[in-house]
Amino acid sequence: LDLSFYDRPTVAVARALLGCTLVHVGAPPEGTEEIIDTLAEAHQRVGLWTVAIEGAVATVRVLKDAGHRLGVVSNAEGRVERDLAGAGFAGLFETVVDSHVVGVEKPDPAIFHIAMERMNVAPETAMFLGDVPAVDVVGARAAGLTAVLLDRHDLYATVDAPRLRSITELPGWMASEWGQGET
Repeated sequence: LDLSFYDRPTVAVARALLGCTLVHVGAPPEGTEEIIDTLAEAHQRVGLWTVAIEGAVATVRVLKDAGHRLGVVSNAEGRVERDLAGAGFAGLFETVVDSHVVGVEKPDPAIFHIAMERMNVAPETAMFLGDVPAVDVVGARAAGLTAVLLDRHDLYATVDAPRLRSITELPGWMASEWGQGET
């Protein structure tokens, strides 16, 4: 995990969260720092986010083939476009906005506005699917977009936003609930 672009408190929080997660899944507490360091090194070398979630590539292709204009807004470390290509998404998005590249991150509505400006779309014609309510739902709404939460593990039942358990549900949800939006 390339956390170098975050400030020191954020790095400490990320490491602490990873440590708690590792202990929760049974890793011995005395080994968590070494595991975190190994994950960080592996991510720097090859990227740990280069495997698409089940059904994602096919769903994105279905949406693109149906005429929807697609873009990505990601809090990342400068290589999200490369990672997306490695995961099978090459050529499927009209724009990819990487927070590290543009210098602003979600939930700041400015990052969503960058994507909409690049695509020449108005907020009321766009929707954003994200999996972290505090940055994705909050940020998309602040930018004037329809926000949809991908809650694959049913963690956010109390979040006031449309929730999908699988990305494969998105085309059907868009057809029945959202109408004929552009993106």
